[in-house]
Amino acid sequence: MALIPVDLDAIKEMRPVPIGKYPLTIVSCEEVDSKKGKPQFDVSISIDGHDDSPNIRHFISLPAEGDEAKAFSFKLLLLQRFCTMFGKPLNGSSLDTTQLAMSLAGQHTTGEVTLDKETDADGKEKPGGRTFNRLVVPQLSTGTQQGQGRVAPQPPKR
Repeated sequence: MALIPVDLDAIKEMRPVPIGKYPLTIVSCEEVDSKKGKPQFDVSISIDGHDDSPNIRHFISLPAEGDEAKAFSFKLLLLQRFCTMFGKPLNGSSLDTTQLAMSLAGQHTTGEVTLDKETDADGKEKPGGRTFNRLVVPQLSTGTQQGQGRVAPQPPKR
């Protein structure tokens, strides 16, 4: 048997980062099937500069044959939001999911990260469950510059 020199006392659990904005990198993006057999992307995202925090796992449902029109459109919207966030907005008249998955790996952005608690099958928080980071994917821009959108009128003077 080989003796491996390693500091076993330095081993510790990885911890999520606090809520905030962080530089993020897509480590991998794989097309997989959900538990219900529907296609989805399983994306692993690193929080740059925080090697002691686990990667964020983010799932994106892909539009599929047999989806109702509303569900199909909503899945496309969520995919467009994610791709736009990472600088790869969708365009054209078709979608090659394999090519898209390969092109997303290595993409960078600065994005909001939040915290979530582990839940059971009923959606209730598990006692002693883990806390982990989640990616906040912003809505698509409506074309108005931040701070130049609609503003509430001033309240009347008394």
